[in-house]
Amino acid sequence: MRLQSEDLIGHYQKLGVSLGSKIAVGVSGGADSLCLMLMTAEYFDVTAISVDHGLRSEAADEVEFVARLCHEKNIPHVALRWEGNRPTSNIQATARTVRYDLMRDWCAENNIAYLAVAHHQDDQAETLLLRLARGSGVYGLAAMPGVRGVGRGVSIVRPLLSVPKEVLTSTLRSLKQEWIEDPSNQ
Repeated sequence: MRLQSEDLIGHYQKLGVSLGSKIAVGVSGGADSLCLMLMTAEYFDVTAISVDHGLRSEAADEVEFVARLCHEKNIPHVALRWEGNRPTSNIQATARTVRYDLMRDWCAENNIAYLAVAHHQDDQAETLLLRLARGSGVYGLAAMPGVRGVGRGVSIVRPLLSVPKEVLTSTLRSLKQEWIEDPSNQ
């Protein structure tokens, strides 16, 4: 099974994103974000954004992989880098916050109202289980929203929340598109 363009368009429209809108897509080089970028670029004005946190030696190579692919596909690509001090604790959470701040700020400075990220159905289930394990109350167990304003006139949109990961990898296989496996996602 593969993701169909018409389905993705419908997911975006349910989130209030009109066909042809300018959208930035956060792209790590993994299957989820690559699939989202490639499928979104068929019907929207897409710019891919990659962030090098400088936390792993492979990160620069991953950003370069995305840049090369975007060049081949005629998709504009922006590489952002986290500058400044790195934390000694809570590194993953801090890196996530910095990543979203960098992408949000770039979108705001470039008049792009939508930042699409590739959270999918499996991520949604994982989020619920992690929150449950941490003892979250009823409100803490809410699912990730499909749209969330993040300030400066930018909204994060998650058009893949109802799509299983296997559909995304199957779609890339059908396109004969390689991707990067990030060990931190395992």
